[in-house]
Amino acid sequence: MVRRIVVSSVTALLCCAFGQRLEFEAASVKPAPPYHGENADRRGGPGTSDPRQVIYPRVWLPGLVAEAYGVRYDQVSGPTWVQTEAYSIVAKVPPDTTKQEFNLMLRSLLAERFHLAVRHEPKVVPVYVLSVAPGGPKLRPSPADENAPVDSSGRFPSLAPGRTEAHWWRERAAYTYRQTMTEFAFGLGPLVSMSNGDGIVRGSPPIPFVIDETGLKGPFDFTLEFAGSPLPSAALAAALAGEQADPAAFAPTNGPNLFRALQQQLGLKLEKAKRTVDFLVIEHADKIPTEN
Repeated sequence: MVRRIVVSSVTALLCCAFGQRLEFEAASVKPAPPYHGENADRRGGPGTSDPRQVIYPRVWLPGLVAEAYGVRYDQVSGPTWVQTEAYSIVAKVPPDTTKQEFNLMLRSLLAERFHLAVRHEPKVVPVYVLSVAPGGPKLRPSPADENAPVDSSGRFPSLAPGRTEAHWWRERAAYTYRQTMTEFAFGLGPLVSMSNGDGIVRGSPPIPFVIDETGLKGPFDFTLEFAGSPLPSAALAAALAGEQADPAAFAPTNGPNLFRALQQQLGLKLEKAKRTVDFLVIEHADKIPTEN
């Protein structure tokens, strides 16, 4: 079934469910200035050192929709212009706003400033399913203080307050997490691509979807290391360049692959399957005019 949803109507219903109208205290939305290499990463917001303000120096509409709805960027499509028109957004966030409430405020912003309407298109696609391995999980529940340090014993990167994941890529890919299994599965696709030699840079194959079916509740503190690289394998790089290479010459050998590491280190398993994934189509959105 295809469902069409006007964001303003859905946001109103969600706000009623939360007992208040969820919106930013103030917000500025402008077309982004010409790009000169500046850092375009989002700054601030819930879970960061600056929770009362969020800044998007340079963001595209699909990215905002993906964040507001908790989906990946590649689950959002729309008119050609939404991929080319970038915006600068600065918003003041109410005190004690949770990440879930922040996403609803973002939906309100999309409705009010862009008059956004989206259509949901569920599709059955190949995925990986994350579940508990025989023998049970090897995970430590996170402490009540979400800013408490994570003991990584020096082998893994430390987590800054408000962060839920940190990594480095040295002899092996090493990750430190404070996440729920749903959050972990959401970001696990790139690690699959790193482990199997596809890489995650421009020109690499599409990143697979990973679905959480562990049934485990609450955030956990854990670390993970495996053999993998963000760069594509030598054979893939050669193929992208129109050359030939021996596929056996680039297999990562320093440590277990991701699948073995998940089972040995975390008591989890990852298997191929097919599941329904929700894709979003932007049916309508207004461009924000340049201020004179």
